[in-house]
Amino acid sequence: MKQFYRVTSAGGELPFSIEGSEPFVDHVAHHPFWEQYVIGSVSCGVNNDEYVQIAESPTQVYSLDPHRIECDAEHAYQGIKFANHYLEQQRQAGGVYTIHGNVITNPESSHTTALIGGVSGIGKSTLSAFAKQNGWQWVSDEKFLLDERGNFVQGLATTLQDEKTQRAIGAMAPSHHTEPRPIDTLVFPVVCDQLLEQFRYDHGKAYWHLYEEMSRNITASRGTLSGYMPLMSADQPNIAWRRMHAAETLSHRIPMYFMMGRAEDILCSLG
Repeated sequence: MKQFYRVTSAGGELPFSIEGSEPFVDHVAHHPFWEQYVIGSVSCGVNNDEYVQIAESPTQVYSLDPHRIECDAEHAYQGIKFANHYLEQQRQAGGVYTIHGNVITNPESSHTTALIGGVSGIGKSTLSAFAKQNGWQWVSDEKFLLDERGNFVQGLATTLQDEKTQRAIGAMAPSHHTEPRPIDTLVFPVVCDQLLEQFRYDHGKAYWHLYEEMSRNITASRGTLSGYMPLMSADQPNIAWRRMHAAETLSHRIPMYFMMGRAEDILCSLG
């Protein structure tokens, strides 16, 4: 059987299909990856309106056709993750980028800060939960959409369900916000017990870090999966050039800082 679906978000509508046995289709369509890592809602699509195809395969090998991903149910997570890189290709063609990070807003000043950084566990969610406890709005967790004008477009209102994240945030969770708002500051935070350090990146370093973050969800070529072919990149030259120009412009427009210290010290600096 073959079922058609769409991811609908402020970054556009992204069509895909799932093909295989009924249990496989149901398993992939309702996999928690969609809710926890993909911005937007998954709904039924229209026949012959697909961009990426996820197909059941007993061989556990990805097809070399870049828009067709083959996997078995056991490796559905990897299959969906790979498909998500091609869905990101559609977003970036329209100038919208998925960023790994959280977004918080000071309601008194309406100052909105994006907490970004490629390494998990450095304290982005811990700092966001602390900010919410102290009257800030926690707008998005884990991933958010950034447009070429530097606006937050949409994010995730769910949090990761792993034990480490849940222990760090307690009962805190982001509110659901979909309205665009300008990002005023980009921060690479490291929450720790050391004294606060603050360093503002020069333009060259800010551009490099920002471009790397904007590339993360489209360059699916980092390493291999056991039993799989090496992952191919979903990037294209025209999209890469557009992303480079956007990163160049945004790194001039939005101040970017590295901050290390206790959550209360970092939040005080952001206020």
